[in-house]
Amino acid sequence: MNLESHILFEDKDILVIDKPAGLQVERDRFGHPSLEEDVQNYLEKYHRNHYVGIVHRIDRPVNGVIILAKTLSMLKKLQLQMQEDDWDKVYRAIVAGSMPSAMGKVENYLLKDPKQKKAIIFDEEHPEAKKSSLRYAVLEEKEGKSLLEIQLITGRYHQIRAQLGHMDRPVIGDKLYGSNVELENKILLQSYSLSFTHPKTGEMLEIKTKTPLEL
Repeated sequence: MNLESHILFEDKDILVIDKPAGLQVERDRFGHPSLEEDVQNYLEKYHRNHYVGIVHRIDRPVNGVIILAKTLSMLKKLQLQMQEDDWDKVYRAIVAGSMPSAMGKVENYLLKDPKQKKAIIFDEEHPEAKKSSLRYAVLEEKEGKSLLEIQLITGRYHQIRAQLGHMDRPVIGDKLYGSNVELENKILLQSYSLSFTHPKTGEMLEIKTKTPLEL
């Protein structure tokens, strides 16, 4: 990947990338291509600072906005912001079918199943399952598909994918959660924008993907 063409914002402390679908965020022991490795190579080439801090993650088949820290102190500050819900994260998704209403809130309980590498959704409280909530708005409907804008209230493993799949409105291409469409190395779910206050400058930043999902 030509990382420079995917940079949305950069200063001495922060790097925001428009991650392509199919690229995993972190290195693994199998040597698969990763955003972490691409950023490390970029920093080694152009900067003295080689630190790469993974602030948060988005799933491998998901594209869009992801933020990395270039210093350990910035990593800690950004993660604290995220934990205190000081970020506004907006996603877009194209799903099969029509939603029950033009706007809505989805709330149920999610259990991560490490054996199946997926999330299990329950409508009622369940041992070890965590309450999971999101809000959605329908932006457009066409040809049996809906374009949604989604705000996470909680941030659980595969949350958007699992909750929409549980509603029989799976993300297009997401066969793990019920889609009957197969796409190569991607699903139609996107980290559309991130809004946060820069911990050092105090500036309010809203950063959006260059290629928003459209029907």
